[in-house]
Amino acid sequence: MPDKRGKVMCKAAEVGKIVVNKCLDSSLFIDTQKLQKLLVLMQVECIKRNGKPLFKEDVLIWNCGVAIKEVDEEFRGVGGAFHSHQEEYINLLDPEEESVNVILQQFGQKNAIELNELPTIQKIASLGVMLNDSSVPHINYHILIGVFGTNESQ
Repeated sequence: MPDKRGKVMCKAAEVGKIVVNKCLDSSLFIDTQKLQKLLVLMQVECIKRNGKPLFKEDVLIWNCGVAIKEVDEEFRGVGGAFHSHQEEYINLLDPEEESVNVILQQFGQKNAIELNELPTIQKIASLGVMLNDSSVPHINYHILIGVFGTNESQ
């Protein structure tokens, strides 16, 4: 779906706007790095609960930990922490909303470094595969469904 500038919106970035607003409403610190880690945890939570991804964008393994390129690009101009609400263009389905809320309740107080140290994030980082056209390991949602969509991981 194109936005008002004619650009195709990325679901991960759109979910990110919702997460930023929820954090601001709850007086939780949020910056782009923390947002990306929370989104990855929300992706796994959604897969565990529903067997479906929250978004289709790949997770990348950067030096700073897990990241989502499209989210980084969307919020690059923010600088440090978010201080103002973001305009939301999507609504989450109830199961998606539950996954977002559970992760914020469990991990919203943590910073990006603490989130990177979580066993789930460490496991995701170990799943990265190199694609032919990239020097950065990627993990697509199919891999995450294969790993976290089973009863074994719950």
